[in-house]
Amino acid sequence: MLYSFKIDRVIVSEDGAEEETVNPIGTMTGGNYWMSFFKTRKVSFFGLLAFLLASPLTFSGVLEPSWRGSEKTVYAEWDSWNARIFPSGDWYFTADQTSFGAGARKSISVQAVQEGYYLGAAAQVFNEYLGRRDVLKLNTEGLYVTLPNFLDGEQYTLVRFEISYIDISASFAGFRVTAMTDAGVLPGYKGALIRPQPLTSVREGPWLTEVYEFVIKPSPQWETFYLLFSHYPDYPHLLDAPFIDSFSFDTICVPEPSGLFLLTASCLLTRIRR
Repeated sequence: MLYSFKIDRVIVSEDGAEEETVNPIGTMTGGNYWMSFFKTRKVSFFGLLAFLLASPLTFSGVLEPSWRGSEKTVYAEWDSWNARIFPSGDWYFTADQTSFGAGARKSISVQAVQEGYYLGAAAQVFNEYLGRRDVLKLNTEGLYVTLPNFLDGEQYTLVRFEISYIDISASFAGFRVTAMTDAGVLPGYKGALIRPQPLTSVREGPWLTEVYEFVIKPSPQWETFYLLFSHYPDYPHLLDAPFIDSFSFDTICVPEPSGLFLLTASCLLTRIRR
């Protein structure tokens, strides 16, 4: 079985000129597809329990956190990959959804950026790919997200990341995190490599949705997350690349971890009673 695709998205660069992305026609063999489909995935018991108790599933994600929209929270989602290409070759993606909880926060813009690539287009956007619309293909490393945080000096920031992507050629491999305050980089968080295990993994055909969580201590005023994948293509026209349907970040600032645990436990007990 063969899966054909084409790219027909036109991007407007910073100077106003229209730039059509590279327009190859490619195929993926059914054998490679099914090998990926039957890959074993580890799902933690807690993550599976939380997924089964969540109802209903939302368009925005597999398991929307119960604390989204609470005080000192940030939420940002990218799904349609509307981009501006700058002369440097960097791609700037506008978030499709953002929301902020109450609290004084740092005046830093929410942004997702794919850094330029000396061999050609750093990324490509497919109008449709293997049953999903608006899919981002990464031709090189360098995709990062910057989020604002709050200014009250809380001790902990819980970070929740959800991604829906194809893991046939490239699996999600973690984050490089830089956490900042006005005084500079937080100790231990200058490009810190963080590789949490997925809390939840859900497969739908070739598409895998994973949820990750980790904590930054103490809370920064803003943070940058570089997204890491296990493989990138040697050249932009090759297909052994990360293909991303969507991803989102949620963060919440709390004075101590017990607040997060109690919030999660309360949410689960409420769903059990239902």
